[in-house]
Amino acid sequence: CGMTLVSRPDKKRHHYVPETYLKRFADAKEFIFSARKDQAGKVLHSKVSEVALRRYYYSQPVPEGGVEHNRLENAFSIFEKDWPKTHEALLSRNRPNDVLEHLLMFSAFQRMRVPAFRDAIEQVYIV
Repeated sequence: CGMTLVSRPDKKRHHYVPETYLKRFADAKEFIFSARKDQAGKVLHSKVSEVALRRYYYSQPVPEGGVEHNRLENAFSIFEKDWPKTHEALLSRNRPNDVLEHLLMFSAFQRMRVPAFRDAIEQVYIV
């Protein structure tokens, strides 16, 4: 066939709040103010790329053995890529119903991908 598979590096930095979403709260240099829930009162001023992430957070074991690091990150990126367009439509109030489906999907995915939700599911289903 003549085709060769290109090996892509594993994604290590898994954001549970998408960078494209966080950028809407950032300054011109893409810094954002944030706080850690385990350090009450401490305010951080960090690059968007350094906030709301965990290393290999969405990595999953595969039946053949080993671990797959990119599949869930890639799936989430499908919904994340349209967030700027959705956000602009909502702000401009220019036909917001046209982006309603994306808004609801984005919200649902965001709810289920954050650590608090994952921790709750793991407490119920992992013995």
